[in-house]
Amino acid sequence: MYENPTNAFVGRFVGDSNLFETNVADISGTDVVAETPIGQIDARAGHDGIETGDEGVVLVRPEKVLLGDDATEATNRFEATVENRIYTGERTEFFASVAVDGTEQTVQSIYSGNVTLDGLTPGSSVQIGWNHADTVCYSQLSSTGEVTVEELEEL
Repeated sequence: MYENPTNAFVGRFVGDSNLFETNVADISGTDVVAETPIGQIDARAGHDGIETGDEGVVLVRPEKVLLGDDATEATNRFEATVENRIYTGERTEFFASVAVDGTEQTVQSIYSGNVTLDGLTPGSSVQIGWNHADTVCYSQLSSTGEVTVEELEEL
């Protein structure tokens, strides 16, 4: 359920996730090319029936988001600015903002333990990324079809 939620609502309800609004630009088998406000994201289809032109969301778990040198080989990569670093005792949470053409989106990344990552201080630039296999696209937001993107963002 955590790795392969049946719809976007379940994915947001069961654990943290980064959410990106999307329009499906292309689909080939289970591979999806999603157009988001921050750019193109390669993902896998979260369910059958996704079609080109569908609106929906892309979800990425924070522990799958890589920072700095770790992101070099990631399928989906973006330039970002570090907003914050929080050490919680068992993990380190990073928050970085991706800004494209006036649109800004905050992305959360989680590393186990007390991680500093050289040069990642608030205000610094960093490459962030995640892999196609860790990225899920949904045009079906919930089993009832009554959930909105705004409601998902609040979960």
